[in-house]
Amino acid sequence: MNYWWPLPDDVRRSAYGKLDARDRTTFWIAHHAPSLLCAWLTQTWLPTSPIVRGERGAFTAKDWEILTELWRKQRESGQQVDRVRNSHSLASFFLPFFLAILPVLTWWKISKSHFFSQAKATRQGTYESLCRDATILFGWWEFDPTEMRNPFPDGEGVVSIWQGYEDRIVQVEIQRHVARRLPWVRYHEHPEAGHALPDMDGVGDEIVRELLLGAGEAPQSEPRAPR
Repeated sequence: MNYWWPLPDDVRRSAYGKLDARDRTTFWIAHHAPSLLCAWLTQTWLPTSPIVRGERGAFTAKDWEILTELWRKQRESGQQVDRVRNSHSLASFFLPFFLAILPVLTWWKISKSHFFSQAKATRQGTYESLCRDATILFGWWEFDPTEMRNPFPDGEGVVSIWQGYEDRIVQVEIQRHVARRLPWVRYHEHPEAGHALPDMDGVGDEIVRELLLGAGEAPQSEPRAPR
């Protein structure tokens, strides 16, 4: 999601204000000075985005529990993994959310191997894998995503948003706003989930089932006010 979309001021202030100051700085550079973003992300003098660095504070306790368990299973299976705190990249986080609002796509479960391997996520280099994704995501968009028309007016497909209420990376206020503006979007909000929602027990199967079959209800409910 892009904090510079045409959003109501209260939604923007609430969502943007929840971010760590270092994340706000990084996203501001991606939007206002994209040519400097790669230098900012690769310099070592000043701390950059906790989200990019995969710091513990970017996750909820439930997120960390899920990530640690996935990491343990991969270690036991003999797969090559990096340390969890250094494993996340902008590509890992933002690409699924960027794709989620495009007309023909919905949420998809993140590949666990890419979720844990920074080497795979940045195989094309920092610029191609991180900087370009971030500048596209946080840049100036030529359209308002909340004004898109239903790409499946005859019901041949679905577009869904799956959101964890406790997510510290993708703020619930903006996802709710998008869902309200696009009533044809199937909005699912899990009250106890964070950013690792797709890897919670059974949720990945729900996502794939809805993507392929259009199964299940699509509640537009908002169980509680944002934090």
